[in-house]
Amino acid sequence: MSKSKRRNKTKGGAPPQQPTNDMKQQHQIHERTTSSVTMEDSFSRIPALVSPQHEENDKMMMDPPSVIVSITNDTNLSDVDNHSILFGDDDYNSGMYHGLRGRRYCLSSLRFFGITAILWMSQFIVSSSMKHFGVVLIEGDAIVDMSFERFDLVAQRVLPQLQENWNNMFNESSALAATYYTRQSQRPGYLLAQQGATANFPVIMIPGFVTSGLEVWQSKECAKKYFRQRIWTGLESARAFFADKNCWREHLALDPHSGMDPEGIRLRAAEGFEAADYFMANYWVWEKLLENLADLGYSPSTMSIEPYDWRMAFPLLEERDGYLTKLKYKIEAMQKSTGKKVVLTSHSMGAQLVHFFFKWVTTPQSQGGGGGGRKWVDQHVHAYINIAGSHLGVPKAASALLSGEMKDTVIMGTIGKMTEQFFGRKLRKDLFNTWGSLWGLLPKGGERIWDIGADVCYGVSDPEDPFCKDRVKAAKEGTTYDSIPFLLLHDAEETNKEEPEECTSDDEEAEDECPLLVETIFEIPEDDGSINATISAFAQTKEATTGNVINFLREWGAGFGESLSSASLYKDYGNVKAKPKNKPKVEWLDASITPLPYAPNLKIFCLYGVGLDTERNYFYKVHEEGGRNVGMMANPVNKSSNDKPNSPSVELPFVLDMGVDDPDRNIRHGMRFTDGDGSVPIVSLGYICGDAWQRKDSGLNPSGTKVVTVEYKNKQEFTPDDPFRGGPRSADHVDILGNLGMTEDFLRVVSDFEPRTENHFESNLREVADEINRHPRGGIFKEKNIFERLTTAVSHKAK
Repeated sequence: MSKSKRRNKTKGGAPPQQPTNDMKQQHQIHERTTSSVTMEDSFSRIPALVSPQHEENDKMMMDPPSVIVSITNDTNLSDVDNHSILFGDDDYNSGMYHGLRGRRYCLSSLRFFGITAILWMSQFIVSSSMKHFGVVLIEGDAIVDMSFERFDLVAQRVLPQLQENWNNMFNESSALAATYYTRQSQRPGYLLAQQGATANFPVIMIPGFVTSGLEVWQSKECAKKYFRQRIWTGLESARAFFADKNCWREHLALDPHSGMDPEGIRLRAAEGFEAADYFMANYWVWEKLLENLADLGYSPSTMSIEPYDWRMAFPLLEERDGYLTKLKYKIEAMQKSTGKKVVLTSHSMGAQLVHFFFKWVTTPQSQGGGGGGRKWVDQHVHAYINIAGSHLGVPKAASALLSGEMKDTVIMGTIGKMTEQFFGRKLRKDLFNTWGSLWGLLPKGGERIWDIGADVCYGVSDPEDPFCKDRVKAAKEGTTYDSIPFLLLHDAEETNKEEPEECTSDDEEAEDECPLLVETIFEIPEDDGSINATISAFAQTKEATTGNVINFLREWGAGFGESLSSASLYKDYGNVKAKPKNKPKVEWLDASITPLPYAPNLKIFCLYGVGLDTERNYFYKVHEEGGRNVGMMANPVNKSSNDKPNSPSVELPFVLDMGVDDPDRNIRHGMRFTDGDGSVPIVSLGYICGDAWQRKDSGLNPSGTKVVTVEYKNKQEFTPDDPFRGGPRSADHVDILGNLGMTEDFLRVVSDFEPRTENHFESNLREVADEINRHPRGGIFKEKNIFERLTTAVSHKAK
């Protein structure tokens, strides 16, 4: 029996499926042609289309691996159904596939190289313009001088045209992709729909750090033209940055003392799916999940994204915007309108926000909560899916607050040097420290988890390893090591490593010669001497634990001391002696001390990637400029003064020692790397989900909520359709939102279509967790005094 005849037989000898009215209508769309040369004409030149074995094409066989859509001059894309089918499986695979795949690859490759060419041309135009107008002086490949006074001139003349070209490029490339090929078969949503999966539980998505767009609702004069436009995410925000960097960062900063809006400035999160579907141009974030959800039949009435101002500390987010209250009502409304519990989904920092919400909603209003009652989560939430959740924070939050540095800012080559000149680490540190959310991302668990170092030192036997030597020695002697350092600090004179050039002039003409020396977001403050003492004490700490670093950040407060809003929020963090009413609400986001709610029927799924180098530990050094310790502020103010400073010190007391490189020990640019998803180490991604929440003795899952943890191994591959991302199996922190395996598992949960029930690990997380738990001071156990141990980690004074 031929393949074509076998395809027309179904189980039980049923007659072949006949075309439906919708299918005939789709076929009519295919037949409409008014252009003299169409894609159909091109296809007709492919021999496979006219061979005898393709005589069944007109029967429009269902369930192809991909979809070909013919577009002509009078064809409206909105008329073309996502499920329109022109060719059957055998037709596609026996010749059509190879011909069209080749054509598609050629067009995609041309598009990719076109984008690359435009990028190169853009760089050339900007570079040439900057040289022409005297903005930069370049010798060879190095920038030897830069004038910021003339940068605005270049921005005004070059950037508007550059932005227009970028917009046209992405619009045209997207239209080209849509006209010749729609890849339904590669979407897990489409494939699952063919198997019978449909929209089931309503879905609410919570974005992560920096991925929600921010719009201007009140501004200073320099940003009046951006009213109700994006100043964060989108090409408009990039133009705003380059056009006037001072205006841009002034508007993105929060008030350092209140953690709220600065006077005369109001930014608010954009709304709807557009707030977080793309970060900029075609750099997708949630878009792929939205598309797959639509394949199952979801629509705005059954799914939503709840963006928020990601800069704010969570307690202040509720105080200013009522975000948690609105989220509670949204969940209740969706349940009432659909008759089903919701599936709550988060990405990255969104996991901490959801954990905070769970505690808030079940806490009585008299205690500052939402008053939903102890069983609210169990009654309203079917499942909680956290994707790449940073449950225990990220090390890069500490380095960002300490010196404005992290992997993302130092491993950028020549571009990094230019970035340092244009938006230096001093300015980044000032800005970052006003964001209360970034303080919430500081490592959680302290000496019980991070300082055990199981993820860093697992399998290490090198006695000279700077971070693992004590552990290696203890293993040989059969004793117990204390901890590993989170940060190694040395004096400036101890290293001869080359540092990026910075302004160091102390003379009266410093401002003219080195504008970055005095440039800050606000005014330079004065100090009463206590901050100097804090800096001096920490400078004596050669091997700083997570507790040392967090305690220093809290007391230093980026130069504000504890008057910094973010630092004051953590004043009694983990203090077992503090009265309940005085305990800070920021503890609610900490999964290592705040248990899950009572929800025996809730299902939790932790989905994240592994296999990518992720920053974990740091080499720092005392930073000296002009013969004095920087970060120590001059002109002490009278202690009786009630005036609050409006800006931290312009200088930095400690900086990343980027000259430290040891590839054999996975040390690059002053950072020690370990396994993770490129942004979050596995100890934060998986210890809570894969261990603590699955043990009764942790005390963190009191009702025995079912928890399933799934890891996805990173597999990078180049795809012409999406050349700037890691491919459909990438496990990168953001790419995971488009990972095929993760997407399928996610869709199976929301549709209740054979969801996973067992853990799946690709990393050594289980071994890491076992080593943490075996350590005398490690792990999370109910019988240990969690708060007392946390207090030791946080308030541990510099040695």
